[in-house]
Formats: sequence, structure tokens, C-alpha cells
Amino acid sequence: MNLGFHTGEEDFNASMSVLSIYHQELMDNFKFYSQLQEQKFRKEENYLITLQSFMDFVKLMDIAKSRDDASAACECMGEIDDVKPPFADTLNIMNGLNYAQFLEAILRIAYYKKDNTEQSGNPEGFKNTLETMFSEADLDLKKRAKNDPIIDQMVSLAKDNFWEENYDLLAAIFNERAMAKGNQGDHLELSKPDLVGILKEANILIIQKKEEVKGGGKAAGKPEENKKEEEEKEPVRKFDEQDVHECVQASFAFDEDQLGYVDFLEALVRIASVYPFTAEELTEMVNFEMKMMYFVQKLEDKFKNLKDTYYNKLNAKSMEMQYQPKVVVDEEDEDDFDME
Repeated sequence: MNLGFHTGEEDFNASMSVLSIYHQELMDNFKFYSQLQEQKFRKEENYLITLQSFMDFVKLMDIAKSRDDASAACECMGEIDDVKPPFADTLNIMNGLNYAQFLEAILRIAYYKKDNTEQSGNPEGFKNTLETMFSEADLDLKKRAKNDPIIDQMVSLAKDNFWEENYDLLAAIFNERAMAKGNQGDHLELSKPDLVGILKEANILIIQKKEEVKGGGKAAGKPEENKKEEEEKEPVRKFDEQDVHECVQASFAFDEDQLGYVDFLEALVRIASVYPFTAEELTEMVNFEMKMMYFVQKLEDKFKNLKDTYYNKLNAKSMEMQYQPKVVVDEEDEDDFDME
């Protein structure tokens, strides 16, 4: 990590102190984000996170109150070695950050915030800004997972490589339907109505149909027989547009009707946690991951053709921008670096 950008010894010491205090929390969050997509290197020291994940972390730390504020704050990241401005191509791991760059980005953003607040000109402004950023952030991932079953499922799925194994499909869908946002059109977000549209196209929604009894009124028969038939019927299943919006209300990017990529994954977890599966389906779903696979298979059936197009775009962009991810530790052999 380049630390030469500090303007004084006091600032340098403040950085070292804060990074030391919050080392475990920072490492836990970085590791979680690194498990949301395929990695190009095999050694953990060289793992990367996408800029989509970093923007989610910016939101988590409450560094910015809006998408445009976040974009402005992240402009300073162009000064980091091997990070190519502008802040775009946010789903491409080749344009991502390793752990050292992740830490440096946080410190540079602290300088940005200091220079654009009342702390500007204060000799201890950087120290005060950095300490405030961390003290007000809910960085303890283990604690958040313990208190929130949705986050707990997100982390468990990440550890089981679920997100990595299904990245090609989920990222392709998100990339296809998301729109460029931000003051420079530099960040992709998916609207919640578009999420509903995706689920509808994949035949995931369950729209309740009104059934009219011919001739009007109830079917003929003894009252006790009719009552028994009603009791034996399976509960009416429904999961429509309104149910989706209610279900994913707590997942959003900077605007409540928009989802970043991490929010998109979280929304799928929220949907799987309340979806009205049939009793027969549930007998085959021995864990939560199998519930998630139900949706992945539905999405695969509808959108599998997007995967090749998505990877072709990624590879073309990587070639155009000549991305060179920074290697911290030498890989064992050339085959360890996979460009495919």
C-alpha cells in the first residue's frame, strides 16, 4: 500500500492506528466481498473485489449520503497505483481492488471528506475525519450476521462459494438490466420495478387468478362435505409484484428504489426466505442454498443466453483498458492466472 500521500506524520500515525484497531472488521468485510464473484488469482493475498462491492462498502460506512456524493468521493481513487479512472466498469474484477488498494481508497476518501467539511484547515482534521468515519460505521460483519438472518445467509452462501459459482449468470442479468447512474454515469444500479420484471420473465412470480364458479354461487353438496373439501385444499399460493416490493423494501442502494449488485444479491435472499414453496418442493430443499438454487435454475432457463455476451463485453473492455491487477504475492506458475 502506498502511504506517501499522507501530508504529515500525524496523519500517517492516525491511519496506522485506525487500520490496526479495525483490522479484523476490515479484513472480514473484504473477504466477504471477494467471495461474491470469480477470482482471477488463486492466492488469497491477491484476491480482488469489484468496484460494485466497494460502493456497497462506501454505503455501509455512511461515507456518502447520495450516489453523486459517493461518485465524487471516489474520484480520488484514480490516484491509487494501478487503479484506472474513471470510476466505471464496476462489475469487472479485472478493474477491482486488492486489500491494500481497498485500505488506501478508504484513507484517500478520508482526505477528500476532510477537505470538503469544516475539518479543512484543521491540523487534526484528517485524524478527526478518519476516526469519525470508523466510529460511526457498523463494520462488525460477524455481529451484523448474528443479528440479521438475511446477512447471515448472505455470508453463509459466500463461504459455500454459491455467489462465485453463479456469478456468470447473476452478473450477466444485472449488467443487462441495470442502468448507469451517478453524476458521470459511472455506476450501475437496477431499479426494483426492473427486478420485478426479471422475476416475472423467469416465471418466478405466482399471480393469483380469480376463479368463477359456473352458474354463480358455491358448488352443490352437503355443507359438511364442502367444509372438508375446503380444509383439504392447499393454501392459495401468491407471490406477485406487491409481495416482491414489500419483501425487498429493506434492500437498496443510495435510493430506495434502486439496487446495487450486492443489494441485488441480498434481494434474492430476502425473496427466497419468504417465497411460498409447495410442501412437495420443501421436502426436497434440505437447506437454504437449495431454495436459492430454485431461483437460479429459473433464471438460468430464461437468461442463460446473456452469459456469453456478458463475458465477451468484459474481456473486450479489459483488453481496451489494459487492466493490470496488482499482484501482491507471486503466483506459483503462469497457469495460476486465469484470463478466461
